[in-house]
Amino acid sequence: MHGERPRLSPGRYWIETSSPQADRVSLDFELQAAEPPPRVLLLGAGASGLTALVQHADVHGGWPPIGAEEVGGGHRRRLLRFDSIMVSVYLLTAAALCLYLHRRREGAMPPFGYHLLVHLAFALWFLMRPDGVVGWAAVSLMLYWRTWRYLVLPAALYLAIGISWGAYKFRYTGEFSMTTNTVGDNAWIGLWQVPHKFRWQTADASYFAWAAEVGVPPTSKRASDTALREVLRFTATYPVYVMHLALHKFLGFVDVNVFNGILTSPRVVYEAARGPVVWALLAVMTVCLSLRHEARRTLFLGWPLLFNLPLLLLFFSDDMRHVAPSSAAPLVAAIPPLLEPAFYRVLWRRRRTTLAVAVVFVAGWYLLHWADQALLASSVAVLGAVSGPRPVRLVLAVALRVAALL
Repeated sequence: MHGERPRLSPGRYWIETSSPQADRVSLDFELQAAEPPPRVLLLGAGASGLTALVQHADVHGGWPPIGAEEVGGGHRRRLLRFDSIMVSVYLLTAAALCLYLHRRREGAMPPFGYHLLVHLAFALWFLMRPDGVVGWAAVSLMLYWRTWRYLVLPAALYLAIGISWGAYKFRYTGEFSMTTNTVGDNAWIGLWQVPHKFRWQTADASYFAWAAEVGVPPTSKRASDTALREVLRFTATYPVYVMHLALHKFLGFVDVNVFNGILTSPRVVYEAARGPVVWALLAVMTVCLSLRHEARRTLFLGWPLLFNLPLLLLFFSDDMRHVAPSSAAPLVAAIPPLLEPAFYRVLWRRRRTTLAVAVVFVAGWYLLHWADQALLASSVAVLGAVSGPRPVRLVLAVALRVAALL
């Protein structure tokens, strides 16, 4: 901190460096003689291998170190932490859907209370973030594709929340919007979350600069709608780039964001196994859907992967903060089949289909990563640096030239 020192009251503060190359952050506390020593809990975000050095100034002008208590981690505790309240909301939807499916197996339509629990959980998601509306609509259609009258319940909850929010915003903005005005912002800055040659950046300041050039107020609904139209036009203009953006972010989800914590004991290099394990869980879910083993349960419990994650592959996603529910979904949907003997009996009876799914996933793992690296290399015109057979490189080069002409 430079300049005037702010006076801090108890609470939460976000501190970040002004330069992305910075390797340290220093916090100085200036206390009066009668004030007690400060108590500070430091939580590192987006970094690993963090260390803390605590010192105090003595009368001689020196800085002797003092002991700092480290809470969490250590050799006795290992945590798999999802740093997002949306994971709890997703687990509420999963629990409500489990109750609903359990009663549905009895043959009759569950009582109204079971329907209400499911849609209250989704309504809570919509109250927190608008990206769950697509999944809410899709799950509702799958639940009630034979009994359309039940769609009145989710529609009523959606309108109650959306109209209330829109009326609240209309009082001080003059615009009626049933969601926040950051949808277009997130779509626009999400376009730049892959290495590129465009002049725009993944930052609100870049979005504000674009809005100023277009001539719309950056925080308005008009700007959000304009940004969405611009994103659609950009997608039609550069389809290969947008497809690579989705591929690159999907592989980042699988390889890093499903679990980006730190294991201190046992000291193992788990990063190499992280991606394949997540890929295997996705394969288990695909096998359940292909072989119709608890397919309905797998579909409903894994709904964030189908209807929420694709949005975040195109819209802005701040790593674990946005994709946390989709990170929990493979655990919730894929672990139960692995504990059921019936699952393995189905695998044996349908072993040809099982083998086919396994081959596709193994081949897909290598091909998707190779394609991502090839497109990254082509974005800086270094196609020769991409590994792979020469015929494949030549085909890719021709495809990229054609895409550039389009």
